[in-house]
Amino acid sequence: MDTALIDLVLPGIGSLQFLKHVKRDYPDMEVVMMSNHASLETSIEALWNGAYDFLIKPFDDIEEAWFTVQRALEKKHLAEHNRRLISDLKEYRDGLEKDGT
Repeated sequence: MDTALIDLVLPGIGSLQFLKHVKRDYPDMEVVMMSNHASLETSIEALWNGAYDFLIKPFDDIEEAWFTVQRALEKKHLAEHNRRLISDLKEYRDGLEKDGT
């Protein structure tokens, strides 16, 4: 899973606690939190605990939420692409070292 869109109000578990578990078990997952009961402190705590962004409901425009999720997905894909490039460069460097060049 690349991205999760989570409401601040979850049945049975606090969403900030859930966020901490998700980021612990899946550190590369991007999590977008949303709520209509949010305070500035809650938003900041979510961001400090690894949320990609925090959206306030109701949305003035649903496209705001859509673009936020798209940006989170793009960030995830760019990070994966960078890891592959770094791995490829290390393999290339190791090959050069073996060849003695």
